[in-house]
Amino acid sequence: MLDQSYLAVVRPIDSCKDLLYIIRKQIKDGRLEVTKGWSEELDNPTRELKCLVNMFATEAKAKLGEISIVDVDADNPVAVELDFEDYVYIFCIKKRDEGPAVWMERELPEMEVEGMNLVRGDSGVLSATGKRGGLYLMMRKRF
Repeated sequence: MLDQSYLAVVRPIDSCKDLLYIIRKQIKDGRLEVTKGWSEELDNPTRELKCLVNMFATEAKAKLGEISIVDVDADNPVAVELDFEDYVYIFCIKKRDEGPAVWMERELPEMEVEGMNLVRGDSGVLSATGKRGGLYLMMRKRF
């Protein structure tokens, strides 16, 4: 685990691969809403998505809410502005073949968000260049 004051990669979570397959299919079939920005809350999360979020909440030891699935590409970066002591958790549902999006905040180096890693950050931007990017699950830590 990378431990910085406001950025951490929570250990890889391999146990979610089956859920991820189902969630990708639900997105493809239109059962889960994908947005161009971080909305307040996903309207109709499926049982599988709720299960995945609960797994992440357990792993991160945090209550997670304000769940969104965002499509990030070069034309659609997602800016996150949070209050003091709030965190956003980001998980790559599906990266594009050309590569993943990157998370940037403050003075820290950018970090690719991909694989089975759950990334925690505070205010920042999830963006992509060229044909990179993908679908990302974003959740806010609630106090």
